[in-house]
Amino acid sequence: MNRLILGDNLEILKSIDSESVDLIYIDPPFFSNRTYEVIWGDRGEVRSFEDRFSGGIDHYIAWLKERVLEMYRVLKPTGSMFVHCDWHANAFWV
Repeated sequence: MNRLILGDNLEILKSIDSESVDLIYIDPPFFSNRTYEVIWGDRGEVRSFEDRFSGGIDHYIAWLKERVLEMYRVLKPTGSMFVHCDWHANAFWV
């Protein structure tokens, strides 16, 4: 109850009971084909991540769909799911 989980959600989702979650928020990669660098703190610590999928949009959609289906499985019928996406791939969800 009242857990916040950070990381790749697929394996965690598989261990959660069906229809047991009230709220899901995800902030997946946007399929922007960019490398992002962020500077944290006073010492200029750089953290970076890549938002690239070598298999193109089809690979990205398959990667995301697998996770969204697991999220839907664990979501209660009265639950809510929020997916943060942008213009790079949001039209491909249909």
